[in-house]
Amino acid sequence: MLNPSSAPCVKKSNSLRDISRDFFDAESNREFVTEAAVAGTLIVMAIMPIMAGVFAVAHLLRVLPLF
Repeated sequence: MLNPSSAPCVKKSNSLRDISRDFFDAESNREFVTEAAVAGTLIVMAIMPIMAGVFAVAHLLRVLPLF
């Protein structure tokens, strides 16, 4: 086993809880980025037809002889 004085970069985990905390901290960051990308894509995909509808209504209002 490495001596902490000869290998200061080695981190000793005291328990399974510490090991799992280290693993899930990194895992949650990766999952957050993936989920944020998926959510952003869904939001953009939902906004596109709404904006197309708004432009269609605006075009219709310009074409109709209201006055």
